[in-house]
Amino acid sequence: MRPFCQLSRYLLVGVAFGAVANANVAQAQDSQAAVTEVPAEDAQAAEAGNSGEIIVTAQKRAENLQKVPVSVGVITGEQLDVKGIDRAIDAALQLPGVVFQQSDEARTSSISIRGIGSNGVSEGFEPSVSAIIDGEVYARTTSLTQSVADVERVEVLRGPQGTLFGKNTSAGAISVITKRPVLNDALGQIQLRVAQHDEQTAKGFVNVPIGGQAALRVNGFYQHIGGWLDNAAPSGDRLTRTNAWGVRAQLLIEPTDNLSILLRGDYSRSKANGTGTIRLSVANTAAGTSIRNLLTSFGQPIGPEADVASADSAQYSNIKNKGISADIAYSFSDFELRSQTFLRNNRLDEARDGDALPIIAGPKRFAGFVNADSIQQEVRLTSPKWGWGDFILGAFYYRANTSRDAANEVCTQLGTLTPDNGGTHSSSLTYYDPVTLKVTDCQGAGVNPYNTVNDFSTAVKRENGAIFGNVNFNLSEKLKAFAGARYLKERTSVRFSSSQAPTTSLANPFRNSRLDDAFIARVGAQYFFTPDINIYGSYSTGYKGPTFNDTGGSTPTSLSVGGSDYLEPEHSRQGEIGLRSQFFDRTLTVNLTGFLLQIDGFQERVSKFVDLNGDGVFDDVENATINAGRVESRGAEWDISWRTPIEALSLTYAGSYTDAYYKDFGTNILPCPTSLLGTSECFDPANVPGTSQFLDPTGRPLARAPKWQHNISARYRPTLDNGSRLDFGADVRFQSSFNFGTDSDPQTVQRGYGIVDLSAGWTNASNSLSVNVFVKNLFDKRYYSSILEQAASLGGGYRAGLPRDANRYVGGSVRVNF
Repeated sequence: MRPFCQLSRYLLVGVAFGAVANANVAQAQDSQAAVTEVPAEDAQAAEAGNSGEIIVTAQKRAENLQKVPVSVGVITGEQLDVKGIDRAIDAALQLPGVVFQQSDEARTSSISIRGIGSNGVSEGFEPSVSAIIDGEVYARTTSLTQSVADVERVEVLRGPQGTLFGKNTSAGAISVITKRPVLNDALGQIQLRVAQHDEQTAKGFVNVPIGGQAALRVNGFYQHIGGWLDNAAPSGDRLTRTNAWGVRAQLLIEPTDNLSILLRGDYSRSKANGTGTIRLSVANTAAGTSIRNLLTSFGQPIGPEADVASADSAQYSNIKNKGISADIAYSFSDFELRSQTFLRNNRLDEARDGDALPIIAGPKRFAGFVNADSIQQEVRLTSPKWGWGDFILGAFYYRANTSRDAANEVCTQLGTLTPDNGGTHSSSLTYYDPVTLKVTDCQGAGVNPYNTVNDFSTAVKRENGAIFGNVNFNLSEKLKAFAGARYLKERTSVRFSSSQAPTTSLANPFRNSRLDDAFIARVGAQYFFTPDINIYGSYSTGYKGPTFNDTGGSTPTSLSVGGSDYLEPEHSRQGEIGLRSQFFDRTLTVNLTGFLLQIDGFQERVSKFVDLNGDGVFDDVENATINAGRVESRGAEWDISWRTPIEALSLTYAGSYTDAYYKDFGTNILPCPTSLLGTSECFDPANVPGTSQFLDPTGRPLARAPKWQHNISARYRPTLDNGSRLDFGADVRFQSSFNFGTDSDPQTVQRGYGIVDLSAGWTNASNSLSVNVFVKNLFDKRYYSSILEQAASLGGGYRAGLPRDANRYVGGSVRVNF
């Protein structure tokens, strides 16, 4: 709540800015021969969008996609409605080069672009792919997994974008742009959708003009999904169940032709009961046999086609998200001065089952909350387009406070043995002892004998300030050059206390901080052979700041600069070349891009060996986040679209080839996965001879990095004699195999797969009524959102997460415009 209490302070600049702008309107109007409705980038986007061009704001101004020297993928809000897509991440996954790994905790899911994406579990850890909604950088990527209504388009910006976009874009950014209020036009929409898995979704908007100089646009959504994974636990609800709703209001005020004020406020809530994982296999051990018998007694199948998971403890993942913003634009002498102020609070309360079994074993559950408050201010000056070129100059400030309190609950008092596997396990206190491999009771005083251990409290604060600019030069009628730069300073601070670190307490936490600065840049050139054919080349750098990997196992020593939980900055650099071309009266578009991306100090989460005694001998394995040396990604992307001679038929084919690998893993070595022990893939370090338990990832593929991705789409939209329109769509998505883990374990490989989606719809002549039906995963092709190894004490083997469309499902919607 703190940022909201400070609203007056952080909006003061914007309010004063608007007042000054108003006072100078008359003078500005006298000096202008022609005035463009402001903000210019939004007005241009609307005008060009109506002409059929694809307009993006990848360079902070509205431009035709064909003329932008950046690799950008775009999907429109209309396309999302037809496909039945509500989440921003699902929209991005329709475009090649994007991979999403859904974790069993919402806060630890990861996104990759061009094979690069970090998977962290702590509040100090930031992603390499930035999440941006209407210009606001979100502190947590969980924002992309929530429903977003009234979307104009989603842009995927591939490669480092740090010169113009403020935070964590060393690998790319996913930018969501929603629809703005419309002056002088009263309109609205209601859309209802039903689908399998007990889905009921309602969403809509209303746009109300207020006089001739203002408009209010309010949109909202409600969604219930009953879930698609059965739960083997006796008292467990079906998993993957979700209830969510949200509302967003926008007030646009344009008191003059030169001034635009857009005020926004949004609030949303989501309640879910966790993802759950199916059991793919168990180990051929005594513990594995015991677990197999236990799962069988509860009716939980084991294998790649399983559709039942287990969560005996109460799981939940509840998100509250609220924000306010002010976007003020003022034009003078064809310049545009724009101020954007954002304040946001995001709270995640989450608990997950600790063992993925139908009764308790080890931790009962891991629970806690994450609270993130953020403030962002950006001011930028955009020049008109002169004969010699144009420029953008700006300043940026960002502050985020992310805190977390969490704890493990475990059984510390075992009772007498109850009947072995196969008995009636109805008591909430039933417990599987991974030592004796028997089912017993957890005993103790009180209703809940499960004791809290390893409780910890932590907070990470980030402050980032920067100045930036971008200049385009028209060197000749056909040759252009561009250059951009950003200088930033970033301070990261940590506060930490844990029951496992006895020198700390809530009253006396450990504190540390690090101040860093960076200069990042982008330069390049673009040559137009014709107005419809151009090539470009660019070189850019990116940055992600130092941080502290604050987890329940951290200590003051590990969180000190140079400690095992301190991470140095991540620096990226990329070379990119591209062809943008259109032929046959712009009915055929062919865009090609090639890239080479390197990141030094790549921040990655791994399981690694550690030396506990400082004697040079590795004693144990722990999960850790490290600077994993240098990684490299190289490849190509293509986007081909054709409005065919057959009226109303259009075809698109977008694809990517990505070769992403660890170029140099530095001094880090990883445990050899169980499935590779004793093979030539593993080696013996000098200080631990004869073990063959170590693996060097150097030269091996990065996690979540498929080499090939293909998206093929066909859409046929004929107009009938009565003026109504039919709409048939077919989408094919293919992805080659990749590994979910960093250790090249062959058991965590997602094999290549293809998904076919179909849709069909009808819209009446006045465009006031539309009916649509769709089929997801027509051929019922199974794939996974995650694969991970299970602990040996819990039976070993592997388990996997199932996304919703891992199995075929159907649905339909009705949309009414008024």
